[in-house]
Amino acid sequence: MLTRDTNLRLAPGLQVTSLGQEVVLEGRRDAIPCPRDVLFALQRLPCTLGALVDNLPSPSAYEWMAASAGLMVLIGAGVVLSGEDSCRAQFLDHGFGFVEPHIAMIQDVRRTQLFMEAIRRTVAPGDVVADLGTGSGVLAIAAALAGARRVYALERSGIAEVAARMFEKNGIAERVTLIRDSSSSLSLPERAQVLVAELIGTDPLCERILEYTADAVERLLVPHPRLIPSALRIFVRAVELPDTVTQRHIVEKPLAARWADLYGFDFSALEEATAGISAYFTVATPVAAQWATLTDATKLVDIDLARCPALPLQVSTAAVVTTPGVMNGLTVFWEIDLAPDIRFSNDPQLCDANCCWGTAVWLLAERPRVREGQTIRLNFRYAASRSSANATLERSEACRA
Repeated sequence: MLTRDTNLRLAPGLQVTSLGQEVVLEGRRDAIPCPRDVLFALQRLPCTLGALVDNLPSPSAYEWMAASAGLMVLIGAGVVLSGEDSCRAQFLDHGFGFVEPHIAMIQDVRRTQLFMEAIRRTVAPGDVVADLGTGSGVLAIAAALAGARRVYALERSGIAEVAARMFEKNGIAERVTLIRDSSSSLSLPERAQVLVAELIGTDPLCERILEYTADAVERLLVPHPRLIPSALRIFVRAVELPDTVTQRHIVEKPLAARWADLYGFDFSALEEATAGISAYFTVATPVAAQWATLTDATKLVDIDLARCPALPLQVSTAAVVTTPGVMNGLTVFWEIDLAPDIRFSNDPQLCDANCCWGTAVWLLAERPRVREGQTIRLNFRYAASRSSANATLERSEACRA
């Protein structure tokens, strides 16, 4: 319940856009019009509701009532947050600060249960645990319930507001220290025996698990720490992408011709503009599971996360075509070790429909037709949070193609 003594503040992550005499406060989903005079009053935040209401514009009783009503709309939409309603911050933040990805992760029951089981097996009573990117706090709670003496839960996005409440509501707040910063920007009061770092992206390295883990091993952990995950393997398959997928990224001659028939003019400029380009995108794993695979799953690299490789990471390996077709794409996926006998993979051929990760796809610039038994060269590179992948026929195979 709001009273004059309720403390108010602006939600994090807001964007301000001016539209004539009106200002729009915009979050990820909400775009709330705000009169300029009310916006001027909001400059007092953080303050109490009483102090804010007393400073609303009031040339007339009607205008004061209109401004008050506008303020209530902003509070109701979560643009202005009360102390009791700070959980709404994440709805107006971006990326992992928004609540939706965390709902998807928890809905992925197999992922969440395997991580929690690995934590139960790995954390010993009295351990200190560092949880990098705690998100909504689920894995930090699991570590505390497993007997950790202290859990340092690190989260720099707005979802930390939710994590703080999760810790309180589950009765472990006194053993969890929530730190709203990046692990690379701080030192912990003590070194941790266990590192939990669920920093795996659909593109496996894009959340910088290698960089953050290497830094934590060097500065935040005891010698010979226990890591969850402890190892990461990256795999690739050559695939034939259906036209419905490739046509979202490139314009080939048949598509340009169909458009010309439909609309009555020439689209060859778009065909030329997209000729020979490669593209990266992601799809849901059940979608990728339906595509024709031209090679078996081929391991690109096996990484011991306690000894992360130097960057940039560049690997190349050969694969044999098992099914003929047009090699126009690669799917890249991964497998992680959570405990000695607990593994998890986002291989689209293996994971279920609730997998919160998608499949990383690279559309190839060269798209040759390949035959069974031909050898292709698969290349993968990662640097500065960006990956790239490509495939080519081996030179001798290309000559015979």
